[in-house]
Amino acid sequence: ATLVIAAAVALAPILLRRDASESFLTASLTAHEQFASAPAQPEVAIAPAATSPVTDELARLGLQPVWQASSASGQVRIGFVGARGCRLSLHVSPYDEPAPTPVQARATLAGWNAGGRGYLLIATDMPPARFAMIAGFIKALTSEPADRIEPLRTALQSEWRSAQPCLA
Repeated sequence: ATLVIAAAVALAPILLRRDASESFLTASLTAHEQFASAPAQPEVAIAPAATSPVTDELARLGLQPVWQASSASGQVRIGFVGARGCRLSLHVSPYDEPAPTPVQARATLAGWNAGGRGYLLIATDMPPARFAMIAGFIKALTSEPADRIEPLRTALQSEWRSAQPCLA
């Protein structure tokens, strides 16, 4: 009985953390789906409370923050709309999170950990090459030294001017 109790106490944090991680992914996918399926309307840019180099860089690229939500557990979700109809959302957890696997046909996902935080980027109907560039750039912003960011920024800005509209 003592061994069973000791094992349960030792495994409880691991099992509870897994539930929280799954909740982060599930809640993020649900929030993005609601944001992406909302009717198109004139968007008003917001000033995200969780300003960061990421939100600033996306705004410079023409993706304006128009929606933000926070959870009691410290998770932050920000939705961006681009000039060509793209909808992209960034979800940040205050904890490292397991890498997501694509679970929705229309959504494109990228997830990573940096600085003790978990990041999840979700787009719907965005051309895969554009999403890959954006995800790589944001991942670099959160985890690379500043001198390695400029070439990515330049490449993304030059691609941005000639990018095709989102598929939505």
